[in-house]
Amino acid sequence: MSNNNELALLQELEDKQALREVSTLFARALDRADGSLLASLFADGAQVSIGAFSGPASEFVAASVSPAGGQGSSAEPPPE
Repeated sequence: MSNNNELALLQELEDKQALREVSTLFARALDRADGSLLASLFADGAQVSIGAFSGPASEFVAASVSPAGGQGSSAEPPPE
């Protein structure tokens, strides 16, 4: 294997690991409703399109950590 191929493979592995780490932090932030951690994963002015949400990352963060979680769930059961 040439040095260039080894460097390319190493870069690919580093990139994959970085994606895993960001994905893990994203899931942790959502699970813990940690707005600071979630916000730290987005660049200033980032736009988000996830599920039914499409808009500024700051609004996604706010909706994701609100008591309703932005996920349609709540601590109380729905009325009958």
